[in-house]
Amino acid sequence: MILSRKTNCGSNHTDSRGKIIEEIIENKNIILFNNVASTRHNFSNRTFSAIDLFLAYSSISSYLT
Repeated sequence: MILSRKTNCGSNHTDSRGKIIEEIIENKNIILFNNVASTRHNFSNRTFSAIDLFLAYSSISSYLT
């Protein structure tokens, strides 16, 4: 399990792991389908984030929504 933060996944900043994931997505021709909608609520600090990533190779992206 990789814990990372990325601004295009709903976080308020991108950390080093998020940058690695971003590079992999760009270099491997992968599409990130996530929008900025939150999927998790952290009750301790009352923040929302998206912890799940929906990824697919661009060659099959036209079959997905």
